[in-house]
Amino acid sequence: MVSIVVLGLHTVLKLQWEEKKYWVKFILGIG
Repeated sequence: MVSIVVLGLHTVLKLQWEEKKYWVKFILGIG
């Protein structure tokens, strides 16, 4: 069960990181 929790947490962090990269590209593109 621990591995499932770790995998879920990793997925959430990865999605948040992808979103941050998108916003960084968006902001830099505007600037």
